[in-house]
Amino acid sequence: MMWFRSGTLGFSTDAFAFNYGVAIGTTTMADGTRLAVGSAITMTDDTINATSANFTNLSATNITGSLTGTISTATRATLIDTTGTSDDATYYVTFVDTSAGEESETLRVGTALAVNASSGNVTSGGDLISGSGYLAASDGTRSLLMDDTTGDVTVTGDLTVTGNNIKSSTATVISLSGANAEFSGDVDITGDTTTAQLTIGAGVAVTQFSGSVSTGTSTSSVPTSSAIIDYVGSQIGDVDLELSINADSGGPSTVNTSQTLTISGTLSEIETSVSGQTITVGLPDDVIVGTSLSAPTIKTATIQHSNGTQAATIDASGNIVASQNLTVTGDLIVSGSTTQVNTESLTIEDRTIELGVVDGVLPTSPTTWDLGVLFNYYSGGAKKSGVVWEHADARFKFASALTDNGIADANNPQITFDNYAPIEVGALWVNDCAGQSQVISCTGTERFLENITVDAGTF
Repeated sequence: MMWFRSGTLGFSTDAFAFNYGVAIGTTTMADGTRLAVGSAITMTDDTINATSANFTNLSATNITGSLTGTISTATRATLIDTTGTSDDATYYVTFVDTSAGEESETLRVGTALAVNASSGNVTSGGDLISGSGYLAASDGTRSLLMDDTTGDVTVTGDLTVTGNNIKSSTATVISLSGANAEFSGDVDITGDTTTAQLTIGAGVAVTQFSGSVSTGTSTSSVPTSSAIIDYVGSQIGDVDLELSINADSGGPSTVNTSQTLTISGTLSEIETSVSGQTITVGLPDDVIVGTSLSAPTIKTATIQHSNGTQAATIDASGNIVASQNLTVTGDLIVSGSTTQVNTESLTIEDRTIELGVVDGVLPTSPTTWDLGVLFNYYSGGAKKSGVVWEHADARFKFASALTDNGIADANNPQITFDNYAPIEVGALWVNDCAGQSQVISCTGTERFLENITVDAGTF
């Protein structure tokens, strides 16, 4: 043991120094021990071993420096309330090895607070009481403000819910599992109008949802739909509005909301009906048009007189059948391939009947058609006879039986004469190179040849 003055060999004060292990109250010195007190405490350069430690009247003012290194054998540290005024005066701090179980890896402060050494999660078994202040992130960003006086909590940053629900101590308050957040109960925003506001997006802050509509204006109070309906109804009930109306004739005019506007139809022309809030305007089953009807297309299957007499019918193919007499005061042009007249008698007032017209006009190029009037009759079978202009011979011929070949080939005669028909006349006139004269006449009961030279020939 040597005495050293302050400032020598690194000492900052005067002191005795030992360069060997020292034991006080024990006769055994462990290897490497620098100081041992009794049999319970031994101290080396980096280790203090003690069976137990009891600190009384310990405060932060007389503890300096920091505790480093490994505490491997201590199980708890007990802090005793020296005042003796609290029934709950014992607090437990547990230190464990990393190999211990998860349940043991917990720092417990009394029965209210536990810190898991592995996950860092803090669990509170009771109320967490704090003065007014912020809950801040590690970088100092303030996220949560708790007011010690009112108990209000203000979220100053974003609130992220990783689960599907925001719950109270008894049930779910807000459900986030669907596409939209659903509130299971009433949402009550209370407070003065300067702090209790609901703002969605960049809109105006809403301070209340009102059950009535005042006569003034408000930029922060939203009335309910029932309140709006009641208010509008009460206001409209006292207002008599005048509307201007007009029509094709008789207008313009006016109608007031206190009056009844009637939409009338015209008998047999237009009919109207009303059911609830719907007005229907339509045509009756039997429509009467006073003067004329103009329409691009009329679709009907029958045409009748106003007294119900059937006039004509139109079938699905568009064929028209006139049920009564048909009188055409203008020209009648039939452009089909066949014109068939099924009557018992045919009376034609025209002086002439023209055959061989091409597309409504006279032919403009040479033709080789046979033209005639054909007659159908039956004699041992269906037959045709006729009076025909035969193009090849350039003369009229009478046939008792003929074949109509149609107009399939315009370059050849279309009528073939099977048998020629006899002609019966009362007299016969001929107009040829000798002039016009009668060649057969009859006087009394005798026939005579006239204006004819008979050459008996050579005998």
